Amino acid sequence: MLRKLVNHAEIEMTLRPVEPLLIASGVPNATGTDLPFVLTYRRSADAGEPYLPGSSLKGVLRSHAERISRTMAPKARVCDPHFHPKDAAKEASALRVPFCGDRLRPRKGEDGKWESHDLYRQSCPICRTFGSTVYRGRLALGDAYLKDGEVPRIERRDGVGIDRFSGGASRGVKFEMEVLTQGAFRARMRLENFEDWQLGLLALLCRDLEDEMISIGHATTRGLGRLKGLVERLDVMYIVPPTKHQLDEKRVHGVGSLLEDDERRLYGFVNDDHFSLKRAPALKPQGVRRVQSFADAEVRRTFFDDAIARWSERMDGWMKS
Repeated sequence: MLRKLVNHAEIEMTLRPVEPLLIASGVPNATGTDLPFVLTYRRSADAGEPYLPGSSLKGVLRSHAERISRTMAPKARVCDPHFHPKDAAKEASALRVPFCGDRLRPRKGEDGKWESHDLYRQSCPICRTFGSTVYRGRLALGDAYLKDGEVPRIERRDGVGIDRFSGGASRGVKFEMEVLTQGAFRARMRLENFEDWQLGLLALLCRDLEDEMISIGHATTRGLGRLKGLVERLDVMYIVPPTKHQLDEKRVHGVGSLLEDDERRLYGFVNDDHFSLKRAPALKPQGVRRVQSFADAEVRRTFFDDAIARWSERMDGWMKS
């Protein structure tokens, strides 16, 4: 990872369940429910309050990003976390790429470790963004907590096991689960030292959350877990000396356009790491940062269009870079 911070983007969203949602806790609660909803006690509430774990959110976003990339950007050769180098040796497949975390891990007998810039340069687009077992990635996503004043609703439901032969209910396999049917949660995503196409990937995920195309938690194939997202804040920030970098507010500047040639080459960044904006807010100083706030909803939609177009262009030429 770069030992400096030159740019980052922050997105705040409100997430609501469209369908009943269950993220099960591994700890039984006092009610004796078999699958209780995960709770937090951050406000010292006696009964706790539901929340959406950042690990769960990041996991489903990563999986969704992998599917999109394999479908729309096959040239990018996104790795398969369940396909390992030893499997590739037995099963030659043009459709599956070994997991970057295994492929880039030093083998037994090899000396030393990979440098961070080597790990980044040789990782697939998804591992560059979300990280792998050898590289931490650029995207951070924390737990999503209830918005102030929001009153959640949790209901208890019965479930039964299914007999795989008859298709009916299995005898004696009954359980109870807690599902969230109402609540608004605030989620924050932060993308550090981003390349221009990484903002496009993030824009694709935000669009699909807004279009209710992403589900989370337990039993998503049985009608649970669909989310509705609403982007409420989008800021792009730069931390570079004004005397050294003349930023054009009609462009979004990726990390490659903000570094010196030697650093750029190490990580495999491109010199033209930027894309143009059809509608550009003013670039304003904020302490040591210069910030573009995409506060208007229509301006954000146009920004997403521009960023997604850049992602598509970069992925189409990935193997050439």
